[in-house]
Amino acid sequence: MIYEHSDLTVGPYRFMAYVFAPAESEKKGSISAGVFGVRFKAGNGYRALLMQSNEGRSVQLVACSVEDVKDRLSAVEDFFRSANDRSEINGDSLRTELDRFAKENGLLVAAATLSISDATQEDASFAMVRVFMAGMPPLVMIENGHYHFPVRSGIPLGINDLHIPMQPLELPVHASLYIHTPLDGRKEELKEMHSMLSHFKSEMLPEGVLLFGLHLKKAES
Repeated sequence: MIYEHSDLTVGPYRFMAYVFAPAESEKKGSISAGVFGVRFKAGNGYRALLMQSNEGRSVQLVACSVEDVKDRLSAVEDFFRSANDRSEINGDSLRTELDRFAKENGLLVAAATLSISDATQEDASFAMVRVFMAGMPPLVMIENGHYHFPVRSGIPLGINDLHIPMQPLELPVHASLYIHTPLDGRKEELKEMHSMLSHFKSEMLPEGVLLFGLHLKKAES
């Protein structure tokens, strides 16, 4: 298993960010270096995550899952390889590109984007996070040892032109959020995984899952 982790700073906020991915994943860069990507084939599907941080001013994350690549695996791999080679990642524009790519290739792409900017912060007791969820499993937030789902997840990209809005999310100090790709199993396994996140144990992660976690360690006034 690949385990990538690092502290991140955005304005007065100090985060711990970490990613878990299968050992066979193709990895590029590192979170600590500011640009990180990981991608892999999973059964008939494909998973990818791209992440960039910008000198303490912002963090951008894009996580995707294509559940059935059909005969388009080469095109999917080329798309995410090209995206990972960019010097700058913009979640909004990449999301638009993903939607167009999905429609052109007859694919359904589940996607999640997350952005944090020092220009949008409001309160020292929490960090303001902008989240987009389209077809991915629910974003999980852990507060005081309990989990809940603070934002909604819309339909995957590639189905129609229905607008899926960005959602604001307040991440309190000492709380964590998790974004992960779909599980190839029963709904009970999804519930078990969410329960596990409140007392995280990496050895209990289901096989083939790509997981991103973000913990707000402190905020300096």
